[in-house]
Amino acid sequence: KLEDELVRRLGMGAQSLNELLSQFKGVALEQAADFQALLAQEYGTRKGGAQGNVTFKTFDGSMEMQIAVAKTLSLGPVTISGC
Repeated sequence: KLEDELVRRLGMGAQSLNELLSQFKGVALEQAADFQALLAQEYGTRKGGAQGNVTFKTFDGSMEMQIAVAKTLSLGPVTISGC
């Protein structure tokens, strides 16, 4: 019973974090797309490759954000858990 409680409690915490990260990802991708549109409109340039991959960095290089687009789609067996 204690193990069940532990797994359920941690699973709920993980699910909450997953939802929060999913929301953040949506906001981050939207802001990155807006930034790319601004570069194109204001400066006539584009950032990123033809496949859609792009890296944004801080001025001092201490942080970076990468958007990587997969070239291939792989389908196979999927295991779905409760989390």
